Amino acid sequence: MSKVEKHIKRGALLIDDVKGVLNAYKNIIKWKDGCKVLDFGCGTGIITKNLLLPSLPESTQLVVGVDRRSKLIYNANKHNPPGSILTFRVGDILDHPDIRDFDYVVSFDYLHQVSDHKSVLANVKKVLKHHGEVFFHFSAATNLFNICNLMSQDEKWRMYLKNFQTRSSPYENSIDIKKDIEILFKHLGFQVYTCSVHEKLHKLPLFEAIPVAISRCGLAIPKHLIDDFAKDFLNYMIKFNYNEVDEHNMEYMIFSCQIAVVYGKKTAQDE
Repeated sequence: MSKVEKHIKRGALLIDDVKGVLNAYKNIIKWKDGCKVLDFGCGTGIITKNLLLPSLPESTQLVVGVDRRSKLIYNANKHNPPGSILTFRVGDILDHPDIRDFDYVVSFDYLHQVSDHKSVLANVKKVLKHHGEVFFHFSAATNLFNICNLMSQDEKWRMYLKNFQTRSSPYENSIDIKKDIEILFKHLGFQVYTCSVHEKLHKLPLFEAIPVAISRCGLAIPKHLIDDFAKDFLNYMIKFNYNEVDEHNMEYMIFSCQIAVVYGKKTAQDE
């Protein structure tokens, strides 16, 4: 299975959640006629194409999906018909964006990979029009963080996990995620219309749990150490009671996410 195929399979975990969120906000977000939309961290573009695009007005002028992983963007463009208002390009919202004047900047299941949300929001402001709006959906905290944090202190895995927190949400240790998000957005010049946090649970068979953990925590574990890593990871999982055994004696990992959904607009501050 290729990296792209693995990304598609793992991304399926949150497709239903994104679908539910877009449906819940369909009467709250008043998408403008003729709008231009930027979706950063779009991955393979499945959510952008199949969920976001159908939610937008028929008069929408442009939808741009951006991701720093060139293989995923190549795959997205390969399945995108020519002449579409939807386009995909390689890029990173943390770089200096060279595209401007969007009515909306959205992101789905990406911001958990970035610890520096201040820089993200600063660059989002640059690409938005005056009073442009944002709509973000991301995993603000997860039980995987607890395991990775302990394993990063183990001499055996320290060199492989030493930077994992730079690829983690800044709200992993937050006592009040909603409040902290609202404070940051306001400080950086955004008015928050709505902010909600809800728990999402996924029950994964053990053979799927390790690849998901490695992917979502941005870990670079050498192939020859994967089995050893999996053994230690599963021991920590059991220690934290993140496992469950069903009536057929099949063991699962309980993958818990605190999903944040933020809808707001760029204010006149600093413009």
